[in-house]
Amino acid sequence: MSRFRKAALPVQVAQKPRRPSHVRRAFAASVILGHAERCDPSATRDAQACPRSRGLERNQAPSTNLTMELSLHRRHLSLFAFGLLLTGGGLVRAGINSPSGAAVLVSLQGTAGLHIEGVTHELLLTEREGDLVFRVPLSGLDTGIGLRNRHMRGYLDVANFPDAELHVRRKGVAFPSAGKTAETDVRGTITLHGISRPCSIHYRVEQVQPGEYRVHGTTRIDIRDFGIEVPAWGVRIDPSVGIQVDFALSDA
Repeated sequence: MSRFRKAALPVQVAQKPRRPSHVRRAFAASVILGHAERCDPSATRDAQACPRSRGLERNQAPSTNLTMELSLHRRHLSLFAFGLLLTGGGLVRAGINSPSGAAVLVSLQGTAGLHIEGVTHELLLTEREGDLVFRVPLSGLDTGIGLRNRHMRGYLDVANFPDAELHVRRKGVAFPSAGKTAETDVRGTITLHGISRPCSIHYRVEQVQPGEYRVHGTTRIDIRDFGIEVPAWGVRIDPSVGIQVDFALSDA
């Protein structure tokens, strides 16, 4: 036996070549278009970039793992495309800016043809936990008569409950495509005088130009549902109060 051992040769592990960037981009594009299975080896510099060509060179069908992988790719991309369809069609927006040109009109009716309107131009919009939250500061509500304004603020107890809020699920609001109008009803929740009640809002949205919308909404509430005393101004006041909102909105 030889006194010398042969030195062990280092084992070299073949590294899988990394596909060139142009090949990776070509394959990604083919998957997105749903034609990965039609990949043409001649369309790339490296025929090995095409998973189907590797199988065909060996006269074999694509492996089960590859088929499942492509199936999952197509499924995920289908969901992605559906999301893009909703976004591009205007049903869901990436962000919404604060409204402008707002007018909130509150209408009360009474006996003897009494009609009272209060108007404010303060309207704030935020997004909270999947809701669009419209907030109206009540101190600016103006009926045209100073004394009546003070009485109304007293009935609403503005000192303790300064705002009225409307919550609407964002995914339930439809935005039309350019030049189109969407008109429907949506459920929401109004908080007034510290009490929250469900309500139905009828609204119309028009996209006057790309990314610019004009919104008109109406609803009706019974102020007794919110613990508000019906005003006594010498005539009988109907507790059913109409609310109308108009404003402009733009995508963020």
